[in-house]
Amino acid sequence: MSPATANNFDAIYSSKGLLAAYNEADYQTAFLSNEPRNKSFNDHLAEQAQEVLFLRARDAAAELCADILHKEAEFVSAEADFDFEHPVNSFDIVVDGEKIGYLSVAHPVVLENIDKECAVAFFEIFTEKFASIKAGAVKYSEPSKFPAIDIDITFAAKIGDIVFSELLKAAKAAAGEILAGVTLKDTYEDGETSTVTLRFSFISKERTLTKQELAPATEAISAALAGLSMIVR
Repeated sequence: MSPATANNFDAIYSSKGLLAAYNEADYQTAFLSNEPRNKSFNDHLAEQAQEVLFLRARDAAAELCADILHKEAEFVSAEADFDFEHPVNSFDIVVDGEKIGYLSVAHPVVLENIDKECAVAFFEIFTEKFASIKAGAVKYSEPSKFPAIDIDITFAAKIGDIVFSELLKAAKAAAGEILAGVTLKDTYEDGETSTVTLRFSFISKERTLTKQELAPATEAISAALAGLSMIVR
């Protein structure tokens, strides 16, 4: 992840990582790991990846809507509103059918003119639009004393056509109450194919679930999302 070794470990504080080097060479960078975040140097270096930074910005916008409005935001692929936005990787932030902001990455020309090689992702919330949305009712539920199980599934899909609210509704209808949540883990595009990886979190208030007994639920989710043109890889 970096040029630092056991013999010159202090170099890690001032050196760029491997992902930053590929960013400078105009590669699209992403970081995949089967380990949870643990505030290590690997986590720090991973955030130099363009897609990791973009997903962090997306999560920040989603959390604002969830914490203040108690509603889920949708991220809808859209044309760029401003010339500093990327012409393809731009999304409207939508709540209750109303555009309240946008999420994007910097236009390649803008990146070339920034006096620093880096990945850039950003979002803007229109405060007047945001304030005009009526906050949803707060719902409370007793937390389970049993641990959740996360299962990641990768789908081949046209990323710009995915509407997360429809995806979530279909997944919950297929899996039932044991599906506690769905989060976006990664996206990949190479010009010809595109994939999206989703994390499905399952939990029971009665017992600890096993991956084996969740197989019917994941199969039902896969079948339901196939109806949204999302095919398991």
